[in-house]
Amino acid sequence: MADYGMTILKAGVDENLLVFTYEHYWQDIVRVEDGLYTSSTTTMLGDIECLVSFDYNETIFHNILERVPRDYATVLQESLRRQPYRVELGGKLIVTSSGRLGPITQGQYEQFVPIILDEITGVRYDPSVVLKRRE
Repeated sequence: MADYGMTILKAGVDENLLVFTYEHYWQDIVRVEDGLYTSSTTTMLGDIECLVSFDYNETIFHNILERVPRDYATVLQESLRRQPYRVELGGKLIVTSSGRLGPITQGQYEQFVPIILDEITGVRYDPSVVLKRRE
């Protein structure tokens, strides 16, 4: 799957562009290190399906926790305190946010460009969401 950040950079978009995402169904939260979290989702860019990575700090993470039911927030916090420092969300956390493109980052298999979140403007928890599997 193409990386969203790399795709729009290659298209010539200014790297300082403010990127808004509206109601994206987050697939996971990973605690990369103390104070740094990352989440992912997919989106369509024209006819290209892209993987979007969001990086954010502790303040943004706590902002998310404040907007979900207390028992779900507890599950998220506890899951990220121990290995593998990852919680699968399955699209049940629906987030509206804004941020800017981050640096080109070398991942395990390829380079990607995360969106560095500045603000979370909306969070919904919907336990009935079931994401469709790609064929």
